[in-house]
Amino acid sequence: MNPLRFGPQVATGTLLTLLVLTCPAGCTHQREEPSLFVAAAPPAANPATLSNSSAAPLELLDELPAQSPLTVEEFSLLQPMHARYLVLDNGRVEEELVRNRRKANQFGATVADMELTFPEGKERRIQYWGVDSQGNVIMPAVIERDDNALSLFDPPLVVTVPTLQPGVTQTSTANIRVMNLRHPDRERESGTATRSVTYIGDQRIRTPMGEFVAKRIEVRFEADLRLATATERTILYVVPDIGIVAEHTEERVRALGLFNRSSDRQLVMSELIEP
Repeated sequence: MNPLRFGPQVATGTLLTLLVLTCPAGCTHQREEPSLFVAAAPPAANPATLSNSSAAPLELLDELPAQSPLTVEEFSLLQPMHARYLVLDNGRVEEELVRNRRKANQFGATVADMELTFPEGKERRIQYWGVDSQGNVIMPAVIERDDNALSLFDPPLVVTVPTLQPGVTQTSTANIRVMNLRHPDRERESGTATRSVTYIGDQRIRTPMGEFVAKRIEVRFEADLRLATATERTILYVVPDIGIVAEHTEERVRALGLFNRSSDRQLVMSELIEP
């Protein structure tokens, strides 16, 4: 779901909105399926297959053992940033978007990570991040403009810890409330969420910005809401002191046993406009 899509997307997830779980119509980047996780159409491509084409915007090369821990500073989630990303569908560019990160003072956060359409500059999503007393980067809220949704996490979900050690999984759990963005006193959904993050190894990748050795971070997210359940798996490719240069998110949703949906999104940074 979207709150973890850049989560760094972190999350945030990528990561489809919480509102999708209760509103199956009018959602983007999704396809309907006749039964749980059984696709009626050919499955979406795994980004690893993109390396078969020399013209691919994202090529996954050698997998390497983890060389060193990943610190918050190297993750670069709290630093100002302005960058363009390519959205890939089966290895081809589907659209472009911009991520703009700036200071914030809402929801107890210190940073707002915004996703905007390109070149229109229409705001789609805002993830709010901050730092807790233990030095963890946390996410208290996410706004989805297209769905008029404000998702609140209590306590805030942990995006990453001060130092992410190779092979060690960090897990956090929170209550979720999905509110009407225009009427924040109106609750649409509620439930619980669990997010885990693991530094699983390094990988050499080739992108429009060049070739890097990135740290491969796996993020798993599970949500159990009143009317739906959802799972999300995201692989982040993090280059120290630059940040997330590529990611691949897969999401699966089941609501009331009535419909099942899946999504698959790949992003790759094409230009770092401001560090």
